[in-house]
Amino acid sequence: MKWKTHSIFAMGLTALCFSFILKDIYLILFIPYLIMANFLAIFPDILEQKILGEHKRSYLTHHPVTLIIFIPFLLFPITVVRYIFLVVFLSWSSHILLDAFTVGGVPLTQHFKLRLTKRYYNDPVLNIIFSFFGILMFVSSFFVFFVKYKYLFQVILIHITEKVKFFKNLIISSMYKSP
Repeated sequence: MKWKTHSIFAMGLTALCFSFILKDIYLILFIPYLIMANFLAIFPDILEQKILGEHKRSYLTHHPVTLIIFIPFLLFPITVVRYIFLVVFLSWSSHILLDAFTVGGVPLTQHFKLRLTKRYYNDPVLNIIFSFFGILMFVSSFFVFFVKYKYLFQVILIHITEKVKFFKNLIISSMYKSP
């Protein structure tokens, strides 16, 4: 897949997962987590180019077993650190999943690569489909946030309405004041 497709899909997946698990206090970290997901979605390819000097989909970066490394960190007692490793896990696994849909596949053994389709990484249809799914997951996450934090949105709307009324009254009163 193209890097932008990896980024869009990983951000959508991260947004959807975090919309279910984030607590009120951690909502402020939602945007930084999405920025991390954007970078980490292409990190396996960047790492591979730095280590191997070429893009080959090696066992180190594209093998599903690599994800096992991150599982102990998902049990970390500090919530923020656990969430950071969840972003790493989601982004890396989405990268491997999307690469499995290309003709290059992902290496499972020395002689077998998992290829779910025979399409190339730059196939516009495949990139559009997965970009659409990423955007769909991203939009769905806001629906989940709205349902989960409906009271918060109501408080914000009430606050905005009060401010609008205040400024409206201020403008009206200043119009009728005599100079």
